[in-house]
Amino acid sequence: MMRSKLSIILIAICILLMFTTAISGFSLSDILAGGEYHSFDELKDLVSNDTNELNLDFNYKYDNGTIDLNEYESFTLNGNGHTIKGITGNESFSIDEKNVTVNNVTFKDCRHVGFDLIASNITFNNVNFEDCTALNNGSTYLTSYESNVTFKNCTFQSKEDCSSEFFESDGCAIFNNCSFSGESSLDYPHIVVDRGELLVANSTFENLTSKSATAINYKGCNLTISNSSFTNLNSDLSAGAVMAKFFPRNEDGDESNILNYSADDFVIDNCNFTKVLSTQDGGAVYVDLDSDCKSVVQKLVLTNSRFTDCSSRFGGAVANLGGVFNIKNTTFENNSAGFEGGAIYTSWSNVNLEDSNLINNTASSNAGGIYFDNGKLTIKNSTLEDNNVSKQSSKSANAIYANDAVLTFRDSKFNNTGLSVYSSFSNSTKMHNVEQNSDVFSLNNNDYITSVENDGVNLNLLNNTNKSNGTLPDKYDLRDHGWVSPVRIQGDNDDCWAFATANSMESSLLKATGQNYNISPNYIQKLQLKYYNVGDSRINHTGFAYSGLGNALSWYGAALADAPYDDRGYVTDVDFSEERIHVQDAMIIFGQRNDTQDLIKRAILDHGAVSTQIEFGSEVNPKYNAHYINTTESQPNHFVSVIGWDDNYPVDNFIEQPPGPGAWIYKDSMGDNGTAYLSYYDGTFLAMDKNPIVGQNAGICYIFENDNDYNINYQTDLTGLTGFDENYTMYSNEFVSKGNDSIAAVGTYFNESGIDYSFDVYVNGKLAHSQNGTSDFAGFRTI
Repeated sequence: MMRSKLSIILIAICILLMFTTAISGFSLSDILAGGEYHSFDELKDLVSNDTNELNLDFNYKYDNGTIDLNEYESFTLNGNGHTIKGITGNESFSIDEKNVTVNNVTFKDCRHVGFDLIASNITFNNVNFEDCTALNNGSTYLTSYESNVTFKNCTFQSKEDCSSEFFESDGCAIFNNCSFSGESSLDYPHIVVDRGELLVANSTFENLTSKSATAINYKGCNLTISNSSFTNLNSDLSAGAVMAKFFPRNEDGDESNILNYSADDFVIDNCNFTKVLSTQDGGAVYVDLDSDCKSVVQKLVLTNSRFTDCSSRFGGAVANLGGVFNIKNTTFENNSAGFEGGAIYTSWSNVNLEDSNLINNTASSNAGGIYFDNGKLTIKNSTLEDNNVSKQSSKSANAIYANDAVLTFRDSKFNNTGLSVYSSFSNSTKMHNVEQNSDVFSLNNNDYITSVENDGVNLNLLNNTNKSNGTLPDKYDLRDHGWVSPVRIQGDNDDCWAFATANSMESSLLKATGQNYNISPNYIQKLQLKYYNVGDSRINHTGFAYSGLGNALSWYGAALADAPYDDRGYVTDVDFSEERIHVQDAMIIFGQRNDTQDLIKRAILDHGAVSTQIEFGSEVNPKYNAHYINTTESQPNHFVSVIGWDDNYPVDNFIEQPPGPGAWIYKDSMGDNGTAYLSYYDGTFLAMDKNPIVGQNAGICYIFENDNDYNINYQTDLTGLTGFDENYTMYSNEFVSKGNDSIAAVGTYFNESGIDYSFDVYVNGKLAHSQNGTSDFAGFRTI
């Protein structure tokens, strides 16, 4: 039987029972009743009396002991209102293919406790979890494998900060008539379910704070939340209350076949969200329904609910990405967004709003009511009133901003004053029986972006003489010279490409300027995703070899980090008042050619780290952190930055010995080590990545030797290079100047070094300048 995992984390609650495989154990000791302690042996004798039901007559105090329950097919613990108090141990209770019921007991002051179930069923009735926390910042968790877990009439309360972790599983978790409250600040949400079914009903969440998704973090395909309330919740990043990611479960066990899956709609019904806050995406609810497959469409159904006084940067109440979002009989009132979408932010989704009200919602920059990007927006029998934007402009819509949209408004009322609806590239708009009042609708606009204007960071370039003239050394490591930036871990996100881009850029800047510039992977990734209005429509989370390069050359994403990294939220903004690193030149090194190794080494010596692609797998020797895959059939799936090499690195350091010695030294954004070794003979190193439209196998090295201060970048390829066309030898671009600008430089890609080029510049139809030369390297060159 294939066993997948479902994990539920109850963080502010150190639950004092846990279930394991094979030999099941129940850790208890020191029995406390009033001021009297009963012995651990006495309790053990009670359990061993050949009965599957235990009634507590005293309070108990935990220590490290074991009571074997393996002989029972089912077991019931009746607490009879007594308390089981923890001390400092790692108490655990494990069950394999058993049925367990826990009734009417309080777990208090527990440390690092959890449940571990395999193909089992457990039910908690009238159970309280008080003032529990994780020992030494450890974990409090419930883990189940193909199991069913039910909490009825349970309370969870904690006053201490704690952390938690979870393990994946596949099963069903039910919370009915439960309450979560306290003063704790958590690193993880209170409930986490990964690839299982989650039902939450008649429950309350109050006065809680976490790093992200304060109440619920769900990944899977069956989620229902009903008749519940969320009040005074805070998230340091995204999702003040609920975060949900659609993750199809394949019925045949074939993870590559996404079309054969089982799923129900995500449902939120009759719920109240009041004063729920996050700093990034989705004040109360953040939902990602993107399945990576156009044939698989998931729905979020939001009905009979209310969002009041919620706030975030994007989507004061709700942020939704992908799929279909149906909203009915729901009110959004007094919500706010620090940037866009005072009530709702949605991208690449079809949204149906019916019998609903958006009242007095605000946004700072755009869309006081709804920010809508790419899809169909249908509004029926609804009211949008007194929504507004604080920073008014010619495109800031008080009610709705729509981009790349098909709009349908029927039997609805708009009363927001001023510019109420603004749409760009939305040439199909239908309205019937719409009460517009004095609101202005500006439709059928086409806002093309052909330039990026911002100030570049002033780079003081050094006269660095460490160049690759002549013979290459047998061993070289940029760390020995201080030309590698600190290690950062990417977290729960497929953005290794953004980290590799930032790492390589930072290394080149250290070598060129002697200064450590902390470049934000957050900006690099999120401004390149399709959810940004000029992002790459192919990318919903991961990127390709040229993605980071295109982002940097556009002057959008090479910004200095100034906010915590959000590994789950996918939306960000661009503030062009902040300085950017203006990348003018970059080298492209094609993989698996005769000169690949030599070019990478010389690029590292001359300029700094090279971002490359490998396959991330299990073929790593943990003792030496040495990696080697003996295949040319797999394609790469992970980006790293190469920071050096060792031609004599021993073959014995790898799990499987490669044909010869030698390894690259690379900096990673996954795991705990930060750096690792990759054999020269690894078959996936810079192998062809077939996921892009045009296959890519290229390493990128960023070059900083041009300190001219350009301030406007005219361009049409904001997301960068797709690939090279061998038959493509001539092209032209036409731009309209934003002012009395002088053309100071021209930038273009070259697919090889030694390519002869020439270009002509025409101003108002007259030839103003001609120039020719020869490319120094494959890549992008500013001339």
